Amino acid sequence: MGADFLVSFLAANPKAKIDFAAGRRAIEELAAGPLSAWPSECLDYAGVDLDAVDKQDVNEVREQLVDGLEADLGLLEAAVEGERRDVWIGEIGGKSVVLTGGLSWGDVPTDAFEAFNRLALAGVTRAMGFDW
Repeated sequence: MGADFLVSFLAANPKAKIDFAAGRRAIEELAAGPLSAWPSECLDYAGVDLDAVDKQDVNEVREQLVDGLEADLGLLEAAVEGERRDVWIGEIGGKSVVLTGGLSWGDVPTDAFEAFNRLALAGVTRAMGFDW
């Protein structure tokens, strides 16, 4: 068996302004609501089973998810500013693209890979102006 190539990307209209403040607001909205209002894909990706979370642990789980999304947003901002070596920024098919990836032997290829996926599944990237 060999390694698999994994890629994660965010795409936007080249004329769109990527709005990091909107990303922060989207995370704040998630933080203010119940976990049951979070996108199920986001919870699944994070390994959160709402049926298995004790009522006293709900706030701790939400806080961990929010802290993670805030860190992910910081990573994406650094990537867009050109401060990350594991991210490529360019244009593909008429779209502005922020892309990361690499070979994987079962683990994720880059920290940016996880961050992009978590932000997209939580709906944060769409709120920022990315296509998904």
